[in-house]
Amino acid sequence: MHRLPCRNRIILAIVLVVLLPVFLACFLVVRGAPALLARSALDRSAIVPLALCSATALPLLVAVTRIAVEEGELSGEIAASLVGAGLVSVLVFPAAAVALRRAARSAAPPAEAPA
Repeated sequence: MHRLPCRNRIILAIVLVVLLPVFLACFLVVRGAPALLARSALDRSAIVPLALCSATALPLLVAVTRIAVEEGELSGEIAASLVGAGLVSVLVFPAAAVALRRAARSAAPPAEAPA
């Protein structure tokens, strides 16, 4: 971080920590919401896992934030929050999607065996 007075650095650190979940929510809305378009093709229990898997974002974020920081359009601190949110999305969203699919399968009634 830049040379800021101690109080300002603490405020900036708090803002950056708060931004991480905000960025995660944005990933879900922007990248995950298109999964709603598949409602007619998928059963209801598959929509949220599809949205979670679609919302992962890391490689593109790393490239875009690096370019933006080099061009002076984005601060390194905000870029770090974006990349951190991308990292969390790659680690958490697919695991949550798999857990949701397993829960949906175990809650579904068993298929009848052919006679």
